[in-house]
Amino acid sequence: MKPHMRWMLCAALLTAALAGTGSSQAADPGCASLSVAGPAAGCAGAVQVALDLELTRLFDLALADQRALSDGGRALRDWHEAWIDQSDGCVDRSDPAECAVRSQVAFIAGLRRQYPAARSADADGVSLGPVGFVCSDTAGPVDAVFVTAEGAGFVSLMWDGTDVILPQAVSASGARFEENAGPDKPVEFWIKGNAAMFRPGNGSVHECEAAAAD
Repeated sequence: MKPHMRWMLCAALLTAALAGTGSSQAADPGCASLSVAGPAAGCAGAVQVALDLELTRLFDLALADQRALSDGGRALRDWHEAWIDQSDGCVDRSDPAECAVRSQVAFIAGLRRQYPAARSADADGVSLGPVGFVCSDTAGPVDAVFVTAEGAGFVSLMWDGTDVILPQAVSASGARFEENAGPDKPVEFWIKGNAAMFRPGNGSVHECEAAAAD
């Protein structure tokens, strides 16, 4: 299967998987309600466990590949240890659960972006990407990594030197991710099939399409 056809299939599956948890019909205030305000206390632990399993799976895939290099994967292990130290700091935050979840999603996205081997067994995990989107009136592509765990969906976006993590929001169709960057200026990424609508938080709106992989 050609890479771009594989993405279109994955996008359809992703939209179907996430649409239920973020739809207007989903009134469950638990795992699907993770947001900037913080995850529901009873759900945060389950989401963190699921994300930890996923990042461990990706880390093991990447490390198995990196061990063949001269440093035996030392750079990857050092990065992992630094991430653990940084994540430990979440306990001192006013929103420790939210901090921990975002840290896990960021590490998952980083592994997928930097280590192709981490993307070698996607059928076994709960993350997808990176996927490049070509958007109107932007200096460069928007890079997206999608993660879903225990009904909670997230997207890690990178564009023009900006890196954000958005939680899934309510949508009547497709999979929508949003967070307010200020009054009337949300950062939003709304994907439907291989197309998406992108608001970068400055009041502008961009139409995007998944780029066909080489």
